[in-house]
Amino acid sequence: MNNLDIIREANGKLDGQRILAIIVTVCLSLFNLLPHQAHEIGGLLITSIIMGPLTYGICNFFLKIVRNQKAQFEDLFSGFSFFFNNVI
Repeated sequence: MNNLDIIREANGKLDGQRILAIIVTVCLSLFNLLPHQAHEIGGLLITSIIMGPLTYGICNFFLKIVRNQKAQFEDLFSGFSFFFNNVI
């Protein structure tokens, strides 16, 4: 399998979910950037606490796409169901 085949397969998996994937990725970026704008230790602490579950959620979102399952925006927040395990 060459690079062009991999790109075609990835584009095929994103068909119908491309806009949603972009929105989820932008939202994750905003969640990561906004607390840092506070330039306070509290902002860094908040970011550190919420990024574990959000990282789990975005991984879950994209794994659903790869597995040809229906991914939803709510999957971004699925990591909060396992909050303690994702933060530690």
